[in-house]
Amino acid sequence: MADYLNAAGELSVTASVEGLVSLLEKVLRHLWTFRFIPQSISSLFSVNQSLQESYSKIEAGLISRGVEKLFFKLRDQGMLEGDDVQIGFLARNFQLLQTGWIARPDIAKCPQEAQTVAREGCLSLLYFLAPYVSSRFRQPFERVLAGMAPVHGALPAV
Repeated sequence: MADYLNAAGELSVTASVEGLVSLLEKVLRHLWTFRFIPQSISSLFSVNQSLQESYSKIEAGLISRGVEKLFFKLRDQGMLEGDDVQIGFLARNFQLLQTGWIARPDIAKCPQEAQTVAREGCLSLLYFLAPYVSSRFRQPFERVLAGMAPVHGALPAV
């Protein structure tokens, strides 16, 4: 995760909505591969305090800072709007939603391929970001959303 976020922070692939979608799908496919972690991590914490401390450092450090850095870069590139506090909260809640999407019990048991799960998750995350998209990126953003219309019945309903 940290590698994907750092790469996104170094490149300007996020300067387009399509670049953002590509990044989100990569991250969600990665999360799908390791979906057992968010699904079982809390039960592991109860038996191993040092694991909880290590995981918290990674989560709060590499990943949270990476998401926040990415969102500030998106704002600097003109894709997102918001002050520092708003962007910080947006990044933290985005990360929770992203992890929560993969940890949903109905998704975990879903026989669908990672690509389908990533596409559906990406669409949910994009709708979450929609109110923060600048007017300059609004039209391409809506065009991408329209092209990603959910496939009815592709995943179980929430």
